[in-house]
Formats: sequence, C-alpha cells, structure tokens
Amino acid sequence: MTVYSGNDGVVKIGANAATKVTGFTVDETAGTYRTDGAGEAWEGNAAHKKAWSGSLDCRLDASDTTGATSVRAGTVLALGLYPDGDVATRQYLSGNAVVTSVGRKSGLEADNQISINFTGDGALTIDDVSA
Repeated sequence: MTVYSGNDGVVKIGANAATKVTGFTVDETAGTYRTDGAGEAWEGNAAHKKAWSGSLDCRLDASDTTGATSVRAGTVLALGLYPDGDVATRQYLSGNAVVTSVGRKSGLEADNQISINFTGDGALTIDDVSA
C-alpha cells in the first residue's frame, strides 16, 4: 500500500494555488430516512441527500492576493483539493463551496493564521489528476 505525506497537498481556489497551506478537511455526509413500520423489531434506513463541508487552514501570507487572504464569508469558491499533490494519477476532490466563516489568528510567539470554513454547493467530485 502506498502512503503519501500531507506535505505534498495543494489547494486551488479557482485556478490559483493557495500559499502556506497547513491543512484542510473535507467531510462528506448522507442524510437518511426511516423505512421501517409498526411491528418491525429493527429500524430500517435508506440514504437520502448527500452534502459536504470542510475547512482550510493557512499561514497568513499578505502577498497571496488571489488565495486564502482574498476569501470572504458568503462567497462561492471553486475548490480543488489535492491531498497528495496535483501529480498525475493521484486523487483530488473538487466542487463549488460557500464560505461560511473566515477566522484570523495572531499570537505573540506564533505566525498569523487564517482558517476558512465552507459547505458544498452541489456535488463533490472525486477523481484522479489527469496526466
């Protein structure tokens, strides 16, 4: 089994790669609805609508005017999330997402950071990077 390091990860906002990415998460969920009825001993469930959401964490890079520092709450982003880098045949995730919050953190003995939370607007596509 091949294991890749998160160190190679890439995040693209539109066509632009975000700089100083320290990590991202993506959670895909499916709602369910009950299918059982009276007299049945066990619950029955079926899959319903799917959704996805996630977050992006970066070191604040003021020179990155098209990446994470330009993102504002309420905007829709075209995201490309590459856990193992944008190298041919490696998996990536993509889709449009609504930015639900943007947080900034500064500390006396730490670098400035930005955290972006988002929720999917439509399908999450999972594919391989083409050659």
